[in-house]
Amino acid sequence: MNQIVENYKSQMLNWGDFTGRTRRRDFWQFILAQAVVYFVAIIIGRGIFQSDGVGILAKIILAIQFVPMIAAIFRRLHDSGNSAWLLLLSVVPDVLAKATPFILLPLKFIFWVLLAIGNIALLYYLVKDSDADNNFGSNPKAISA
Repeated sequence: MNQIVENYKSQMLNWGDFTGRTRRRDFWQFILAQAVVYFVAIIIGRGIFQSDGVGILAKIILAIQFVPMIAAIFRRLHDSGNSAWLLLLSVVPDVLAKATPFILLPLKFIFWVLLAIGNIALLYYLVKDSDADNNFGSNPKAISA
């Protein structure tokens, strides 16, 4: 548990580092800690502010965690030997689907399918391991081992 907390602090403090690599274990521990912090903020927000929705506290926490999460995704994609541009597989279809008017429902459906495919591909690259050094830096396993 202490390792997860330390990893969360480390990733949050490296919020502006979009270069280098992040180990798979460190990335997923960070994502888990982010989810726990967010859900605790929802529970506190509902208890204190009597909010039925997500609440302002949870939205503030989400905003604070957004950039460190994107930086961690960049570094995780680098660790798997991929460019961070792969994040666009998830972002572009989502933006296009939301921007498409309802009357163009077939086109909107295509964007949602592309979003699903993009998210699956992104998840694959976030889970993929990389054992060797690559053009994004040295293997973090070798550094921390």
